[in-house]
Amino acid sequence: MFARKPASTAGLEAIRRETVRVALENPVGSEEFKTAMKATEKLSNLIVKEKREPLSFNVVVPAVATLLSVVIITDYEKLNVVTTKAVQFLPKLLK
Repeated sequence: MFARKPASTAGLEAIRRETVRVALENPVGSEEFKTAMKATEKLSNLIVKEKREPLSFNVVVPAVATLLSVVIITDYEKLNVVTTKAVQFLPKLLK
């Protein structure tokens, strides 16, 4: 359910390797070299944009704190018979 799919940048990386190979085969000042380097730069930017960012600390901490507070409240209510308020408490935290 929460499995993260890897970014599909394999095709872009193969094309980038090919443009680097073309750039290395040509003299530095040639038109083919310049064209290949521009293509390599564009492909590198696309690959960076396609890769997913790891989960941020600023996202994980509030989510864990919310779930922990719900668990603490429901556990307290289980031990001390009280009508449940945890479900009503959850939407307030999410706002």
